[in-house]
Amino acid sequence: MRRGLFMKKLQTLLFALMMLTVSLAGCTDLSNQVDLDNDTVVDADDLCPDTDTGLSVDLDGCADNQLDDDGDLIMNDVDLCPLTPAGETVDADGCSQSQLDDDNDGVMNDVDLCPLTPAGETVDANGCADNQLDDDGDGVMNNLDLCPFTPSGEIVDADGCSQSQLDDDSDGVMNNLDLCPLTPTGETVDTDGCSQSQLDDDGDGVMNDVDQCPNTPAGTNIDSTGCEQSFSEIINDVANITGFHVLNGEVFFFVYDQVNNERTLWKDDSTLGPVLVKTISSEFWISSVMVHENNVYFSASDGINGYELWKGDGTASGTSMLIDINSGSESARVQGITAMGDSIYFTANDGTHGNELWKSDGTAAGTVMVKDINSGDNDALWYEWVYWTGFTVISDTLYFQANDGDHGRELWKSDGTDAGTMMVKDINIGTGDAYHYSTTVMGNNLYFTSNDGINGAELWKSDGTASGTVMVKDINSGSGSSSPNHHTVVDNTLYFQANSGNGFELWKSDGTSAGTIMVTNINSGNANSWPNYFLIGSIGNTLYFTATDVDGPAIWESDGTTTGTEKIVSLPNYCYPGSELVASGNFFCLNVNSDGDLEGWVSDITVQSSKLIMYGQLHNLDIICDYDSANTYGYPFDNWTFIHGNEQYLIILDANADMSLVKISI
Repeated sequence: MRRGLFMKKLQTLLFALMMLTVSLAGCTDLSNQVDLDNDTVVDADDLCPDTDTGLSVDLDGCADNQLDDDGDLIMNDVDLCPLTPAGETVDADGCSQSQLDDDNDGVMNDVDLCPLTPAGETVDANGCADNQLDDDGDGVMNNLDLCPFTPSGEIVDADGCSQSQLDDDSDGVMNNLDLCPLTPTGETVDTDGCSQSQLDDDGDGVMNDVDQCPNTPAGTNIDSTGCEQSFSEIINDVANITGFHVLNGEVFFFVYDQVNNERTLWKDDSTLGPVLVKTISSEFWISSVMVHENNVYFSASDGINGYELWKGDGTASGTSMLIDINSGSESARVQGITAMGDSIYFTANDGTHGNELWKSDGTAAGTVMVKDINSGDNDALWYEWVYWTGFTVISDTLYFQANDGDHGRELWKSDGTDAGTMMVKDINIGTGDAYHYSTTVMGNNLYFTSNDGINGAELWKSDGTASGTVMVKDINSGSGSSSPNHHTVVDNTLYFQANSGNGFELWKSDGTSAGTIMVTNINSGNANSWPNYFLIGSIGNTLYFTATDVDGPAIWESDGTTTGTEKIVSLPNYCYPGSELVASGNFFCLNVNSDGDLEGWVSDITVQSSKLIMYGQLHNLDIICDYDSANTYGYPFDNWTFIHGNEQYLIILDANADMSLVKISI
């Protein structure tokens, strides 16, 4: 660089000497012919005399690297924005913000309010796309906002909509004003968004659209129409009523008339009322009533052939003994009739093989012994066991308790064939009895209480294999028994009563040891609360049951948590329900009145939107029960109540302790 400068200075000096020589010699002036930077513009006209060699110049002899046309201090040769308005700040490329569009949205940077617009999106005059704007300030950008004009300050959902902008049930009343947000489609609503099917103006638990008595006084026991319950007497002054069942939509039952010494079959005809169908015999007992494929099967005696398997279709001619299994006057003692597939299964004694497993397809020829489990005339299934433990079906497998003479009472299964009838597992190894009971199904597993001879009576489960038959948990650790009972499944959870040493309390299980826990200690300390009469068929995945705390008996509810287990209505002392509570029906129990008489009480457990439970005296009718010697309290027989549709049948006692059957609307 220094050498170049030196050479230029030397050239200038030589030029000056030459001009001096020419001048002294009187020669012509050649200054207008000199072009020292060789840019083709003579120095006399060259405004940029030091142009680098080889660069193109304008008429003034200036190259781009010598010019700054827009005065932005960036020479023309590197200025990418040659027309920058005067006074604007530029970058290293000579560009100001008014000349740049960094996000290529067509709006220059200096007026672009959204400088990072994604490529390809349409923008407004401010350079903003919908995904960059939130016009109503609700936190949801315009491109996602289904409700673009949300009032200021209102909370919105992911779609940018507030409750004042939504009408989820499409009833014309916006959510923020809608007191009945789930109105069925097409129903007319009031200004609160409520239809008649959602309102209960008289608070009787029956909604307005079906309430035939809309002004029912508070506390009145009502039926499903919203009117005060009425009852009618069906049968009176008999010794026994049992075997309620339904065929072709009609209710049938068996009656023992002590006056005429007759066991009879009756039908509550929907048109004619109670109608005698058939007189069966003078024998007292009818048992094991089971409806299968439009026929009823039961154990009865005609007074000649003993207690055998009977079949009925609801008519006199179609009701008769199916087969005389134990021929002659001896009884087969049919018990535990259970349907599986196209057949019924039961225990019976043919007089040769003892009490064994039998099946029937509904014909005499198709009624056969499945297998002689305890060979010879020994009993594999005593009818008393079957009465208490019964049979349980999972898919196409029948589970039951049996004794083959070698292993004691153990868990067995059958697919209906001799080869497919086998012991599942020898739980109490050797000849000891496992005594399983309280059997139920959850998922694909059988749950039951059993005793392995080591851990006492505890909760077990089985998948039908020996390896899959295991104790779920030793609740009362060691040889003591927790004696789980009343197993009931609600929402994939098994509920039962058990005693871990704190008295019999409410427990639950998910089928694992860790998931088998006490829900809550209702009767604190070691006292028993005796959770019982679990509601079969939950209401809203809630378990209903009876239990006793320090204040006495009550109906309780539980969602499976301690905090979610609470008393919902107290019951009178010595108040006991029937065989079970009934969903969306009535709860009846016994109570001792001021005169020392047992009276019927009713509690409506139909749960709507509140936990309001009403109960009151039911017509001063005494519900059938076993009295003790003092006649001060009693427990009702099993199956003393039966529900069909909107009608409930109750077995009651009159003043002479004779049984009657009444029917009430519910």
